[in-house]
Amino acid sequence: MPHAPLRIGATAALLLAASSPLTAAPPTPELALSISPLHTVDYDQPTKDEIKACKVEPEKVGSASSWVVRTADGKLLRRFSDTNGDNQPDAWCYFKDGLEVYRDVDTNFDRKADQHRWFNTGGMKWGVDKNQDQAIDYWKRISPQEIGEELVEAIKTKDQAAFERLLLSEAELRSLEVSPTLRAQFARRVQEAAKSFGELATRQQTLSASSRYIDFGAARPGAIPVPPGEDGPEAIVYEGASALVETNGKSEQLQLGVLIQAGEAWRLVDAPQIGGENVELSGVFALSRYSSTNPSAAAPPSDKVQELMEGLEKLDARRAGLPPQEAAKLIDQREELLLQLVQATDDPQLREQWFTQLADMYSSAAMEGAYPKGVERLDQLGKLLVKEKASSEVTAHIAYLRIWTDWILQSQNPKLDFARVQDNWVKQLQSFAKQNRGTADAAEACLQLGMTLEFAGETDESLEWYETLAKEYAGTPRGEKGRGAVRRLNSVGKQISLSGPTLDGRSIDLKQLRGKHVLIQYWATWYPSNKTEMAVINQALSKYAKSGFTVLGVNLDSSPADAKAYLAENRYPWPNIYDQDGLEGRLATEMGVMTPPLMILVNDKGEVVNRNVHVSELDAELKRVLR
Repeated sequence: MPHAPLRIGATAALLLAASSPLTAAPPTPELALSISPLHTVDYDQPTKDEIKACKVEPEKVGSASSWVVRTADGKLLRRFSDTNGDNQPDAWCYFKDGLEVYRDVDTNFDRKADQHRWFNTGGMKWGVDKNQDQAIDYWKRISPQEIGEELVEAIKTKDQAAFERLLLSEAELRSLEVSPTLRAQFARRVQEAAKSFGELATRQQTLSASSRYIDFGAARPGAIPVPPGEDGPEAIVYEGASALVETNGKSEQLQLGVLIQAGEAWRLVDAPQIGGENVELSGVFALSRYSSTNPSAAAPPSDKVQELMEGLEKLDARRAGLPPQEAAKLIDQREELLLQLVQATDDPQLREQWFTQLADMYSSAAMEGAYPKGVERLDQLGKLLVKEKASSEVTAHIAYLRIWTDWILQSQNPKLDFARVQDNWVKQLQSFAKQNRGTADAAEACLQLGMTLEFAGETDESLEWYETLAKEYAGTPRGEKGRGAVRRLNSVGKQISLSGPTLDGRSIDLKQLRGKHVLIQYWATWYPSNKTEMAVINQALSKYAKSGFTVLGVNLDSSPADAKAYLAENRYPWPNIYDQDGLEGRLATEMGVMTPPLMILVNDKGEVVNRNVHVSELDAELKRVLR
């Protein structure tokens, strides 16, 4: 669990003064050793008498300048480093028996840790804190043993978010080289796990605050093979994994179920179960394990289903890489296979997976202009699933696809009455968002409503939908995007925060530009008008630089190579902050940036004076604020 948030934000900043850390007076051992890790780890903590004999000395390794703390006999205790030469700490390292066991890292150089790493005897975990609130948002790397440790803590503290961080994500599931059968089964089990964890954590009475993780147990892992002749990483799986937990001297088994390796991280698929008797264990290699109390649970697919799925895989292999018009010729065959799979599958949730695949196929093919029946098929499918009493998430998804597909198709009509079509689109979204509250697609509808109304100049109404999104879907990516949009729309007259690494390897903070009027430009090479804007901005900079005007770019390309190549050809003199997550990343989310182009003008006090400057208005706006 995180320690007091003051540590890195305030005290640690004293360690590396404004002058070079190699020449500045070192901090006292008492000050240096008062700083603690932001997350739990076993590290050396000397006594008061031992601290008096410790020494703090400068150290330079490569480009990094550091203060290191050692005991009287030379054993390393701490290292606080400046790796980018801005004379501020960005790596806080903690040691145990002379080995580094933990590190807090500020990768975007804004004086707040955003990554947390365990090393050597401390483990191998690597956590990422995207919004810098000192709570880990996802595990970039974590071992099976550490999954067990984190799961025990999540149950003890009834922390749903901590548990969901351990589950296999949708993106990770898509990346696995497994059959459609397993992919659908994993998706279903992950959904069930997320839903059932809260009830288990609330009702269980076995684990308490004094419980502690002891050990991890499992048979040897197995690799799921890819077909002969195909490349691709093989999925590595533990079946029947468990953790040994001790509570007040009494041991108990915590069943973890199936663990899958996704990149550098291991992930859970199943909800945990406590105890070793009458526990239903789900597997992978045999597709099911049977408990004495429920031998029919999670039955493997029949021969008929296996045959159909193999046919689907072969068909998808044929479709891969074909132009849309050629791929469209196989849609009817794919539809027939999916409908046969629906009929041959008894598991309701697995049936929903096939229905979802059908809906996604209808929508994408229709929008590509290759399947005129797409919208009609979505209508029919939606009505069928209502009769089937499908889950709210699935029925909402298909209803949203129907609205979205129809909107895209109408927008492609060169003779459309745009005002009428958009008005109808807004009404449909409003009705959908209200009728399907709580679903992922309803959150998307709220976002689309906010964007559409904002771009139409209906600021007050768009703000209402962004506020709804931020409130009702707080903590989700869409909810945070809505919160950022509210911040942006209400930003005039207020100071805003903006900082991060630049494309040329430095770091910058908007606060460093106080005293100047700053134009913030959000741009990407894939949006052509941004390049035209930059030429105009450069002219304005030449004209008004002596009056206290400057520019700060925020690049939203997914690859820095594209932006660097463009800037190498067009040598504009202002710095550009970069976020590899683009429109889904921290920089775009913080201000609710939906799409470039977007320019925000900030005065010499750091206050927003115009939250949406159009390039045609730039010269007049600068004359107004610089007079």
